[in-house]
Amino acid sequence: MRTLTSLSGAVYKNMSNPRELGRIYMELGGMYAYYSDKMKAIKAMKSQVWLNIKTSDGDKYLSDRMTEMKWRTTPEGILEQEYKYELDGIEKLSDSIKQAAYLNHQEIKNLS
Repeated sequence: MRTLTSLSGAVYKNMSNPRELGRIYMELGGMYAYYSDKMKAIKAMKSQVWLNIKTSDGDKYLSDRMTEMKWRTTPEGILEQEYKYELDGIEKLSDSIKQAAYLNHQEIKNLS
């Protein structure tokens, strides 16, 4: 699997090549599905871990903000953050491919 940095370079390089943009778009779709599946597993177990953290201070509950901050320091919390940024990046890159495809289509229409 290529990195988002290399894929964004490929998008920039192939802005006028619809076939290559289509390939990259499909690759991004596969990546999105992969990271979504990983995120699903983390989200499924997050609530239980989150509640354990919230009640870990004995008699008093931690605030939601402090609980979330502690969650983010766990291995799963770190992964959740990484996957979130990956998914956001994939969405933005997919949007730029759609915009390039639209502009290419408009250019063709204007040439006719």
